[in-house]
Amino acid sequence: MIFGVDFLVLNKADTVIWSADHLLYGNQWGYLTQYGRLLNVRAMNPEWWRLLTCQFLHSGVLHLFVNGIGLICIGSIVEKRVGAKRFLLCYLLSGIGSALITMFFTYGSVGASGAIFGLAGMLLVFMIRERKQVWSREPIFKRLLILAYLILPNLSGINSIVSHEAGLICGIVAGLLLVGKQENEEKLELN
Repeated sequence: MIFGVDFLVLNKADTVIWSADHLLYGNQWGYLTQYGRLLNVRAMNPEWWRLLTCQFLHSGVLHLFVNGIGLICIGSIVEKRVGAKRFLLCYLLSGIGSALITMFFTYGSVGASGAIFGLAGMLLVFMIRERKQVWSREPIFKRLLILAYLILPNLSGINSIVSHEAGLICGIVAGLLLVGKQENEEKLELN
């Protein structure tokens, strides 16, 4: 919804909404993007809300579509495993952690990729702890989509690599903490 409002409504006066440039690169200087995108750390102070808002903005329809595929494929596995609350907590922690790291090393960014890569980090924790059973239960097409999502976007430049890998690391840490806590709660329930 946020992308739709930013993309279709809150544009500069001379924006041609259905142009190839707008579809591919999005509303780069629309109201929401201008005031919600992540900036370099030197430009952030005092606008710290950008650590959260940047996760809900995307640079074009293709960016939104690719992140949607990643979120559906990876998120469905993680949410089934840990439930909605822990899923959301991992998503937000990974997204904010990724944004914190990204703002120090790049000029800024938009997109949910850091948070989604965080979910992939959590999935990796499950795969290691459960001897890959979580992964092997998924259809081959879904596994191929996940692998493509984790590899192809990193080819688009340094911003993507920093944001994605920072999110992955945050997701691994969140996964270790949340999975350990979940296992302790399950042991208490059994006793």
